[in-house]
Amino acid sequence: MKINYRWIIKKLIEKGSKIMYKIMGIIYKVLFFIPISVIKLHSKIINALLLSVCKLCELFSDYYVSYNIRPKFSDQIKVPELGPVRDSVAIIMQGPLILRDNFTLESIKLYKKQFPGVIIIVSTWDYENMDYISKIKLETPYVVQSKLPPHPGYGNVNYQVKSTMAGIQKAKELGVDFVAKTRNDQRLYKENSISFLISLLTTFPPESEKCKGRIVTISNHLGDVYENEYYVCDYFYFGYLCDIEKIFDIEMDYRNKVELSLKFVSLKFVVKRLLKKGDFKSLYRVIREKITDFSDPVPWSEYIEQELLVEILFVKRYLKKMGCVVKPEHYEEHLKKFFIPIAKNDIGLFWIKYGTRFIEHNWNCSYINDNSTSNGTYVDDDTASKMIYNYDFQNWLSLKNGKLNTIKNNND
Repeated sequence: MKINYRWIIKKLIEKGSKIMYKIMGIIYKVLFFIPISVIKLHSKIINALLLSVCKLCELFSDYYVSYNIRPKFSDQIKVPELGPVRDSVAIIMQGPLILRDNFTLESIKLYKKQFPGVIIIVSTWDYENMDYISKIKLETPYVVQSKLPPHPGYGNVNYQVKSTMAGIQKAKELGVDFVAKTRNDQRLYKENSISFLISLLTTFPPESEKCKGRIVTISNHLGDVYENEYYVCDYFYFGYLCDIEKIFDIEMDYRNKVELSLKFVSLKFVVKRLLKKGDFKSLYRVIREKITDFSDPVPWSEYIEQELLVEILFVKRYLKKMGCVVKPEHYEEHLKKFFIPIAKNDIGLFWIKYGTRFIEHNWNCSYINDNSTSNGTYVDDDTASKMIYNYDFQNWLSLKNGKLNTIKNNND
């Protein structure tokens, strides 16, 4: 009997994947605190290591594997000499500063090289490190520091509203026409991204007199072609200043996060989040009141109606200002009329916050559909496969011209 060693090794790798993941997590946490000057890998070594891993994974799996490396520091990136951006544009970088690897500061330096003439506004909190703020002010004089709102709001929406509106107010004082709303833990790596975004607004004028232009946004990772209507990303918007202001000029949200979560998501999820945050007072109340879990999934229409995701909240309230009725069946019409979704790679957007940055196929609408993805919601079945189809620019343009080839649209 011939022993299939390749099959045995493959099964061993599959069985040990969870253990390997945990071990690598521990190693990463240890190495995280070692200064970069002690251990610094050259790009050639990194390429050699990653290439070997890719080949090994391809050998013992059913997938082709590739990788991407991005420079951490602006002086590593050689940008060809570029003329100034011809339009009046501000990049608003909002939220907490990222000090590790000087991420926020290096992003500002990179933007100055990539987008000459663009105003950079950093809108953050008054508790941030003042020495770091001083370094930022050497690169851009436009730094706004605000006090945290007393109530975070559902999904911390009030934090985002306050810091973004503070940045927008500064942009208005400076008289800019266009605004790119991004975050201090994100970075745009593609030069000429700003010119590309302005070109999109010029090429696709608005179809409503209530807005000056469309809103350019990033296609989200939770497929919205077949389902998940109005789940439009909230971390990046580009448009005319007056239109971006309409998105964030809203009332603060004072809904009770725990009660709302218990009503619409599982008890297990709520308990896990409360333990992670150390909110034992809310956890005690949940246990005391003997709130039990439910088994019936909440219909997506309820998510829209109750604004259970911040992404939905912003889009819904903006569309209401446009005079729209926000129902799942109207989503595609609103998408065609008011927005231009693009893929994150169209502007080289990189988000350092989550571990999902290592799993690019989860953000790029790839055809890998298994439990190895970041949130573990994708499984190998026909229903879940719809989760990977998003309205990026390609699908949006096909939809707008009546050419999107999906069963859903063919039935329409």
